[in-house]
This record gives sequence, C-alpha cells and structure tokens, in this order.
Amino acid sequence: AIYQMVRGLFQLVFALGVMLFTGLTAKLASLAAEGNAISRFLAAFGKYLGIVLIIFALVNVILGLGLWLMQGWARMLTVVFTAISLAALLPFLIHPRPVALLFGLLNVAVILYLMMPGTKRLFQGSLP
Repeated sequence: AIYQMVRGLFQLVFALGVMLFTGLTAKLASLAAEGNAISRFLAAFGKYLGIVLIIFALVNVILGLGLWLMQGWARMLTVVFTAISLAALLPFLIHPRPVALLFGLLNVAVILYLMMPGTKRLFQGSLP
C-alpha cells in the first residue's frame, strides 16, 4: 500500500515536470521559429501527456489507499496497473538501467505478493 502511494506521488511529480519541461520547450521553439506549428504541438502534447500521467498517478494513490483499507477491488486493480507498469519497463531490458531494474523487480514482487493464496484470503472479506 505504501509503495503504491509513494509510486503515485513520484508519478505526480514526474507528470508536473513533463508539463513544465514541454511548456518551456514550446516557448523556446516559438522564440526560435516565431510561433510555428512545432511550438503549438509541443505545448499541446506536453499538456495532454501531463494530464494522462497525473490521472495515472492519482489512480495509483487511490489504489494505495484501497490496499491500506484491505479492499479487494484495490488488490485486483493494483495487479493490473502494476503489470502495465512492468510492460512499460520492457524496453529497458535492451539497455538495462539500475533504477529500471529495481522498479521492475519491485513490480514483480508486488504482483507475486498480491497473487499469493494467503494474501487473496486477506482481501476476500472486502469483495462486493
């Protein structure tokens, strides 16, 4: 539960950084080319990508709270979202990075732990 909430907060900071960086990049592109289509594209892309990342971060925080409260829906959705995050790390298998490897191992550990029979039983009392 704590890992999910911390991961969500890190993703939120990353999303805000993406929005800020693409906004600054769009400003620089507009200064260099006097307001061309590239600057408008960069500004829109950064804004929408940032919004999607913020939503994903908030979902992770909500899942962390659900896990903390032992909700069955949170367990299943955490497995799904953690698998999606794990799939997003697959390109880093070509050029492994220590941080990506650490997060990959943490994601695998989360999935394995949440799918263990004992853990399933703990959450079964809260299924609708």
